[in-house]
Amino acid sequence: MVDNTLKSKIVSSSKGLVFPVKWHEPFGLAAIESLFYGSPVYSTSYGSLKELIIKDVGFTSNSLKEIIYAIKNSDFSPKYCHEYAKDCFNAKVMTNNYLKLYEKVLNGKLLNEENPYLINPEDNKLLKIFKSD
Repeated sequence: MVDNTLKSKIVSSSKGLVFPVKWHEPFGLAAIESLFYGSPVYSTSYGSLKELIIKDVGFTSNSLKEIIYAIKNSDFSPKYCHEYAKDCFNAKVMTNNYLKLYEKVLNGKLLNEENPYLINPEDNKLLKIFKSD
């Protein structure tokens, strides 16, 4: 654990965050924090990460070879990573988006066309980090 000043220095000078999540990540705060500091994210694609990490700010895959290739060959803009996180995940934007969802529910509308469900009951265990390459 480090304080915010040192964390900012470390993350903003890094090549990126390697984030091999082994579960269906519900949000990915570490990924957003990395992007805020201008550092791209290289991650598995479980849970929300495929939605959060767009092609301009990082790379998601469940293939170790593909992630390694992306780390070695990508050139993401630290400024764009920062702007993306600042513009899309600030408190005002997040609050307004939640309020819209709450309003929808209060007005009797569904958030999803069908209720979310676990595709495979075995998926509640830790997932494989990488598929066979």
